[in-house]
Amino acid sequence: MKKTITSYLGIKPSRAPKLTQEDRVLNLAEQDFYFVPLIFGDITSADCVVKIHDKVKKYQQVGRQSGKGGVSVFSPCSGEVVDIIEKAGREGIFNILVKIKNDKKNTPLLLSKMENTTRGTLLKRMIESGIMTTGDRKVGAFKNYLLKENETIDAIVVNACETDMFKSSETKTFQEYTRESIIGASLFAKACNTKRIIIVNNSSAKRLIAKIDDVLSKEIYNSVVIDHIVITDRQPLMDVVVAEILGTAQILATGSHVIMHSVTDCYNYYKAVAENVPVVSRIVTVVSDKGKRLNNYDILAGTTADAVAFMVEQNKKDVKMIITESMMSGVALENFEAPLALSSGLIVMKCDNENTSKEYPCINCSACVSACPMKLIPSWLDKYTIENDKVRARNSGISDCINCGNCSNVCPAKRHLCQRISRFKKAIASSGNDMEAVK
Repeated sequence: MKKTITSYLGIKPSRAPKLTQEDRVLNLAEQDFYFVPLIFGDITSADCVVKIHDKVKKYQQVGRQSGKGGVSVFSPCSGEVVDIIEKAGREGIFNILVKIKNDKKNTPLLLSKMENTTRGTLLKRMIESGIMTTGDRKVGAFKNYLLKENETIDAIVVNACETDMFKSSETKTFQEYTRESIIGASLFAKACNTKRIIIVNNSSAKRLIAKIDDVLSKEIYNSVVIDHIVITDRQPLMDVVVAEILGTAQILATGSHVIMHSVTDCYNYYKAVAENVPVVSRIVTVVSDKGKRLNNYDILAGTTADAVAFMVEQNKKDVKMIITESMMSGVALENFEAPLALSSGLIVMKCDNENTSKEYPCINCSACVSACPMKLIPSWLDKYTIENDKVRARNSGISDCINCGNCSNVCPAKRHLCQRISRFKKAIASSGNDMEAVK
């Protein structure tokens, strides 16, 4: 590896405090039952490959990728399949849950050992471990690795920044598994034949900055150049925002072809290649009412919200709503029995007695405009959404919305801007050819 000095974009470097026990990622106690979901939205799904009364081992495949956006799904424990439940989940999406009774023996069935790490075997492991969806160049992150002839990737960018002001799971994952995550990034780089990795994190993550620099000073990643970039805190730091910052700072050349990955992707890929372990868990930030961060937990697939509430000693009677993915743009789980999907890095348990659905008329203060990182006018988009005006919404850039939730967060009228805009954006996208003529 060619060591690259850490770059601080307009920030004065500061000494990082040492890690304390409170910074550790915690584990939830094993559950008696896991309800493993096989559908994660309208395009990501798996076909059930087990039957009721089947005995399964930990890491055994229970769902085989199907359709254009299919993903492999694995059991988080060993035990018996006691039920296969078909139900309508949140946002009306139909789901299938594999209910597994945990025998707590944890007999593992690992993925087959990789004989080599050629590009072909690395690409295969991305799919068979459940890290990425299958499909063609139109669906899923895997499309980025299906390079055309003479097509090259300039860099792998690891976005270690948080995309929600209440979340810290990506930072904690990197802090806990720094070396493993960097190795995972280097494996992604090898899979697309690039020699450059760019790691980006927030200036406030001082402990992580020190840990990354320490690991980079000791480890050798053959023939890979690693740039560590620290940028000032700015919410949200979604992939598109990070790419814009890197381009403005000329760290990425104009027109660079890069692949963005989260820390979770990199850590999971390390485990899949080095330890032959498929994706069955994720580190999640659990937040109580009013944004008080409780802790970060390593949560297994199929864990219910009920189990999480119990482990963090949150009285269920006080919880009015459970939101996943984002405080402002996330969606509420239908009940405490709903399982948590591995796509969620945040769980919010709202306990206030205020009517969370009450909102007030727009006062035209422009706070949402100032907060939008994509330079949109959310109040206008919200107006067009309410009026069902797809033409004006699209012409006003609704497709550029990154669902960060900043507009909803700063709105003094408590308007549900991001929630409505994101749903209308999906509706426009699903219109397909009907909107092609709109200019």
